[in-house]
Amino acid sequence: AMVAMRPDGAITAMVGGASYGDSQFNRATQALRQPGSAFKLFVYLTAFESGFRPNDKVEDAPVTIDGWTPRNAGGKYRGTVSIREAVARSINSVAASMAERVGRENVTATARRLGITSEIGTDPALALGTYEVTLLELTAAYAVMANGGIGVWPHGITEVMDGEGRILFRRSGGGPGRVVAAEHFAAVNDVLTATIIWGTGKAAKLDRPAAGKTGTSQDSRDAWFIGYTPDLIAGVWFGNDNDSPMDRVGGGSYPALTWRDFMKPALRGVDPKPLPGVSVQFSY
Repeated sequence: AMVAMRPDGAITAMVGGASYGDSQFNRATQALRQPGSAFKLFVYLTAFESGFRPNDKVEDAPVTIDGWTPRNAGGKYRGTVSIREAVARSINSVAASMAERVGRENVTATARRLGITSEIGTDPALALGTYEVTLLELTAAYAVMANGGIGVWPHGITEVMDGEGRILFRRSGGGPGRVVAAEHFAAVNDVLTATIIWGTGKAAKLDRPAAGKTGTSQDSRDAWFIGYTPDLIAGVWFGNDNDSPMDRVGGGSYPALTWRDFMKPALRGVDPKPLPGVSVQFSY
């Protein structure tokens, strides 16, 4: 499934499944799935709002929280790393520890503020995306980073006119207004740019500024890539309706490649722009 939207939440493309003829179930709007590490957006935004910065050092080491021990991909630990590296490499131990430091209930509140309406609790595994969300609401939350901190209400219809040009319907209301301060979305855009340039999302790299995050749930039952430029946000989800595991499919593989293959032609003719708050120059 895939959904794309403008920075104001106006949906420009949506694919609910492989074939509407075979199934009318819209996996972009109706399927509740575990986002895996794509949920870390809310962990690290909460961290930045609590005073952390991308260059701050944190420990990538085994951690146990209420009897639960998160595992890193590959089972390896890197020791002291920056928050930027922890995000770009999607290090689970750091995300779980950070959620404890800033408060799981605050992470949940951040997700709510950015438009997540699905049920989210405060279990220790919250940081690793164990609570289910829809592709649409998660993509809309990432749109807040693309547009400079303004909350969005995703919508598919802006205006309806009849054959005579009379307006029968016009959408009113732009959204909840500012929900993230400049210094905080700038920090998120910094670390999520690194994710695409040299981290787990490098398969999604474009020839222009872009940021994003991979997500893979346990046993590869869900694989996500949510990414954005200042002009377009898109979310991609791969998975099976029966929740069975996929074979070696992670967020950095088919979802990231699909996102790139969609974004390249979609942005053709659109001038590249820097992401809000990101002044660091990367080579593309």
